[in-house]
Amino acid sequence: MEDLIIIKSENNFEKTIELLERELSERKIDLFYVIDHKKNAESVEMQMNNEKVFLFGSPKVGTLLMQTDPSIGIELPLKILIFEDGNKGVYIQYKDPKLLSQKYKVEAKAELLEKTSALLADISNKIKKDTP
Repeated sequence: MEDLIIIKSENNFEKTIELLERELSERKIDLFYVIDHKKNAESVEMQMNNEKVFLFGSPKVGTLLMQTDPSIGIELPLKILIFEDGNKGVYIQYKDPKLLSQKYKVEAKAELLEKTSALLADISNKIKKDTP
């Protein structure tokens, strides 16, 4: 799992979610969908800790990547997982996009993936603490 980045949030689950939504909105990044795993578990009378997956990105960037190698579409849109462990610790997790150039035929777009990786790192670091 060396392609996964995990960052501990200094905020509770709800605040971390709020900060992520605000950060995406302020950057004008399209939020396509949110999967609420806890809510889905409860719908089948099962319990689990808070866990949500946010699917987001830029259609322009994604299209450029998929024009180069359509198979990369399985990785898109970008995803950030926010989850809470049994001790109420909250974590931000995502796959490092720059490693996709090794898995798909998008070497020509490596710089784009590097910028996307830096963007996810910046977003994660901003939402891990409640600072302006």
